[in-house]
Amino acid sequence: MNFSIHAPNGANKVNIFKTYSHKKTCPDSCALKNNGCYAENFHVNLHWSKITDGQRGIDWQSLIDQISILPARTLWRHNIAGDLIPLATDGERIDGDKLAQLTTASAKRNKRGFTYTHYPLSAANVSELRQANKRGFTVNASTNNTAEAIAAYKTHKLPTVTVLPTDAPNVETIDGVKIVACPADKSKRVNCGNCAANMCANPNRDFIIGFRAHGTKKKSADIIARAA
Repeated sequence: MNFSIHAPNGANKVNIFKTYSHKKTCPDSCALKNNGCYAENFHVNLHWSKITDGQRGIDWQSLIDQISILPARTLWRHNIAGDLIPLATDGERIDGDKLAQLTTASAKRNKRGFTYTHYPLSAANVSELRQANKRGFTVNASTNNTAEAIAAYKTHKLPTVTVLPTDAPNVETIDGVKIVACPADKSKRVNCGNCAANMCANPNRDFIIGFRAHGTKKKSADIIARAA
């Protein structure tokens, strides 16, 4: 099973070091899987598919080695497409050992790594996510709509993101929790590399980040975002 890592590219909206993980990392329980996931858009999916079938990419240990030697204080994003590694015996549970390896590699030279996961927020998975966030690798709990996001944020105290309807406001407060739309949603000038606050990489923020449904399958994602 393959992975890939890519250096910053000014032509790419995510102008930082970024990785991809094969499709088998995505849990079947994810409501967006084959149903509106932005990573299934043509160009991203084309590369992602070639990683998944072994035409491109590197193995896990090579990925860890490359992350370990990224420049000091580098901001990098894990998984433009894909998710964390699941246990071989349970596709809905995060492999804690693999996540620990990734966290250790990111922590070397004070790098600032971040990612998102759509794994179920079971007790075991939440424990693994808390450890990663505590050790400096920000893993955002990814949810399907604002109601799920608020419940997850209040219950688990994890950095949380969610899918927003296409017409969602830039900022809103629901049940006492602020939800801030990703600034790149409405500005071509903003990307993960120049986001002033590096919001997704901050595990201690006091608000939820929302991503408006986008891409060729945004209608499906928009339906999920409105299903509160």
